[in-house]
Amino acid sequence: MLELIVKLVIYLVVLVGVLYLAYITTRFVAKGARPKGMSGNIQILEKTPLGRDSCLLIVQVQERYLLLGVTPSGIEKLQELDHYEPKEPATAVDSDFAKLLAGRLKDGKDKLLSGKKSGGSNE
Repeated sequence: MLELIVKLVIYLVVLVGVLYLAYITTRFVAKGARPKGMSGNIQILEKTPLGRDSCLLIVQVQERYLLLGVTPSGIEKLQELDHYEPKEPATAVDSDFAKLLAGRLKDGKDKLLSGKKSGGSNE
């Protein structure tokens, strides 16, 4: 019985040692890794998905701006841009749509309520 307990303790010590070594190894490897797309000379400025596995990227490499196409078969430089100006998302169209939708919903609700008041039931 004592021999079984000693084996169990040895196995537990080995397991804890392996887990500790895995932890130290991942910390060591992570120190050399940089966040995706955020290295010193290369930055991804915009990404536009085109399909399930393809997208367009605008990338800044030092002082150059590149338009890249990314597909499962590879990455291709489509064009070098003379300059790049990030644009703010168009919110005016969104707010106009929201106002239009709210107005239509209100009109529909008013029509529905006026139909019920004017004897819309068959009783």
